[in-house]
Amino acid sequence: MYDLTDFQSYQDYFKAIAESHISLGAGTYLFGDDDVATNEGKVWKGKKLWLEPYQPATIQDQLSDNYLQEKKGSLWIGGAPASQKFQARFDFFKECEIIVKDVISKMLKDRSEELLITRLTSYRFGMGEFNFSATNMVGCRLDFSFLDPSGFPYDVDKWN
Repeated sequence: MYDLTDFQSYQDYFKAIAESHISLGAGTYLFGDDDVATNEGKVWKGKKLWLEPYQPATIQDQLSDNYLQEKKGSLWIGGAPASQKFQARFDFFKECEIIVKDVISKMLKDRSEELLITRLTSYRFGMGEFNFSATNMVGCRLDFSFLDPSGFPYDVDKWN
């Protein structure tokens, strides 16, 4: 089971997704910011799932004891198309968009089967292009929001 309450579970979940999708597989998962993708982009072969760190949490429901952290995550499925011509880039994007839709359906299925404990609240996806060195990368970016139900328990031992 995955709960996405910290960076480790967040990374583990999406690495498992990358490694289990038939169009991705082992060795296709990246985690990090632009530096990681830029360094990897120099030798990027095939499609990759690049997971970015989630953004700082927003605290919701501050008027009761039920505090929730809303987090926003992003991933990108993409790579270097065979050609830089528009039609080749667009066809490559369409393949990546199908994988992103597969990722969304996997997340929803995992949530319904209680393999993913975190409640997902929104999805947004579309074409994303990046230029790493001389390589133009094309893919589909997925932005999503999720709720982290881990609270903020007060620990009296940490205060004078």
